[in-house]
Amino acid sequence: MARLELRINQDLASDLEAFAQSSATSKSEIIRRALTLYALARDEQQRGRHLAFVKDGHVEREVVAL
Repeated sequence: MARLELRINQDLASDLEAFAQSSATSKSEIIRRALTLYALARDEQQRGRHLAFVKDGHVEREVVAL
């Protein structure tokens, strides 16, 4: 497995710590999941699809900056 050193600002570091604690997993696992989601979104965007959050059949928020 490759090793990575990552520098992030304090706000992101706090968020990362909170995400890890609330999901009872490691910060590394949170980063792996985030990269997996990013790759999926990028691949779908290249296919002309959009990533969006939908509730009751209506788009509430679309992710546009990838």
